Amino acid sequence: MIKMKKVSVLLPSNTNSTYDYLSRSSLELGTLVSVPFRNKEMKGIVWYDSSEDIPFEKLKKVKKVFNEIKLEKKLISFLDFFYKYNLVPISKLFKLVIPQDKLIEEISEKSDLGINTNIPSESSLKLTELQQNAANILKNSVKKNTFERFLIDGVTGSGKTEVYFEAVNEVVKKGNQVLILLPEISLVDSLVERVTERFGFEPYVWHSETKVAKKKKIWKDIYNGKAQLVIGARSSLFLPFKNLDLIIVDEEHDISYKQQDQIIYNARDMAIARGSFENSTTVLVSATPSLESLFNAKEKKYFHLNLPNRIGSAGMPYIKTIDMRKEKMEKDSWISPSLKSAMLQTLESGEQVLLFINRRGYAPLTVCKSCGDKIGCSKCDSYLVHHKTKNKLLCHQCGYTEVFLDKCKSCKTENSFLQYGPGIERLLEETNKIFPDKSVSSISSDNSKDFLKTMESLSNGEIDIIIGTQIISKGYHLPNLTLVGVIDADIGLASSDLRASEHTFQLLQQVSGRSGRDEKEGKAFIQTYYPHHPVIHSLVNNSRDEFTEAELFMRERSELPPYGRLANITVTDTSEERLVNFNNYLKSLIPKSDRIKVFGPAPAPITKIRNRYRYKFLIKANKTLDIQKFIENWISGIKKPNSIRLSVDIDPYNFL
Repeated sequence: MIKMKKVSVLLPSNTNSTYDYLSRSSLELGTLVSVPFRNKEMKGIVWYDSSEDIPFEKLKKVKKVFNEIKLEKKLISFLDFFYKYNLVPISKLFKLVIPQDKLIEEISEKSDLGINTNIPSESSLKLTELQQNAANILKNSVKKNTFERFLIDGVTGSGKTEVYFEAVNEVVKKGNQVLILLPEISLVDSLVERVTERFGFEPYVWHSETKVAKKKKIWKDIYNGKAQLVIGARSSLFLPFKNLDLIIVDEEHDISYKQQDQIIYNARDMAIARGSFENSTTVLVSATPSLESLFNAKEKKYFHLNLPNRIGSAGMPYIKTIDMRKEKMEKDSWISPSLKSAMLQTLESGEQVLLFINRRGYAPLTVCKSCGDKIGCSKCDSYLVHHKTKNKLLCHQCGYTEVFLDKCKSCKTENSFLQYGPGIERLLEETNKIFPDKSVSSISSDNSKDFLKTMESLSNGEIDIIIGTQIISKGYHLPNLTLVGVIDADIGLASSDLRASEHTFQLLQQVSGRSGRDEKEGKAFIQTYYPHHPVIHSLVNNSRDEFTEAELFMRERSELPPYGRLANITVTDTSEERLVNFNNYLKSLIPKSDRIKVFGPAPAPITKIRNRYRYKFLIKANKTLDIQKFIENWISGIKKPNSIRLSVDIDPYNFL
């Protein structure tokens, strides 16, 4: 009689546990199997042993073993860490690593374990001494096959990409794999172009817009070790690399690395975690590093590779504030006389201008002047934004849209709307009026499909003035663009968010850095009503260190990250009364602790989104304490109505 063995299997089952089954043979961690689950058959991954002591006679048997595929133990260990750190339900892990149905059968039927080593072409670009020294340090690290963390901290135009390309080259030459993470899909194509030009072959690309059929091939080639160089968004972090030697996190400061929906995690931090399990060199790259990364470099947790100068004769842009309190503005105008004058001078010199405003649409607020009614979203506690080019009103929280009709729903008055504040469309309209003989274009996430075409036209000199949101603030070399005008530098400063000042400083420094990237001098004019604000002051004086030290001092005094730890618990329901009652119950269960503080429950700043009311608890702890264990002890045994949704955000970025 064959003695059956118990195995623990991870299933995509919407529960928070693994399930035990019986197998005729010992199955290694990471083996893919098919098992009966309730009234159907499901694919699963052999996981760490279950702690449940279930009698063998009550267990069902494994139906099929896919012997051709076994996920690496280091990937399983990373996933195990990932769900425990982020307090993600364990069943969510399966879809992260096996993103498509039938992928397992297709790969096991067409298994091809051949390795394809690319021979990269040598670079003809001569690095500066600083660049070469940094590149040599990275190359030595990837040769050692040990986990080391680096921060490439270089001003815009300092050649950071060329430095990490040298390390990429070293890994590709020996036939191993590299992952380059980018925060936004819009940045991918330009990097693919640079990679192809530099190495002589196209990298693999993985993100949400990659077609399903192509994803299957990419997944297989990564698993087999054929895909040596992968460029991807957050989800590429969970791909089944065979021999991952190098992880690059470009634009590491970017808040887009923080996934806010469903599975909440920070891809930058998890990239470092994956590097530790893979024994890989992990490199963070930015012109405006996050405070956490600068702090870790200061504490010697990261090797700090500094590139303080632009390449060649290009200098840093001259930055000047325009005090809007002193400007004589025309009605419904957002471009100050001082900025108009600078734009005219730049355009007469045959150079290009970038106007930056971090607000989509035409106007953020539409009000009836007859009755005072503000057009809001019926599903959210937010106003509808007028998008004039599409004649739509759009909610930027839930995506609800309706046709804009110039008739008030409340008082039925026609042609009574006043629109307050500028968006990118309104700025485009004003710019065309001021410079009717110039080519003016705009780019935002609303028209991101035209992004590459617009950037190519800009690069070719076919556009005189480009108006953009933060999508244009990084990663592009535009040698004839010599003037940046920031229309409203104060947008981010009004927020009560912990990181508002940091993010505003980073964004303004990045967008200012678009100017003067070649031999021509660059200028950036910052329109602000608060020219003496510490963020603006540090920016104008090119004093990042001054800003960083002041911000870190404030964080340390308040025991906020990176000196302390935070977590958010968001609880939502369609009934606010039911939500309040549940929150009171939840509050009564908070474990006693002298060292961990829990604030709330309190309504979220935007309380209703998609017809669900939202309340938050904020947990604050010393950085040495296990905040995850505290939360697990608190919420693991709660009983909640089916209508209640509860999500945990470790190291939160968004407090709305």
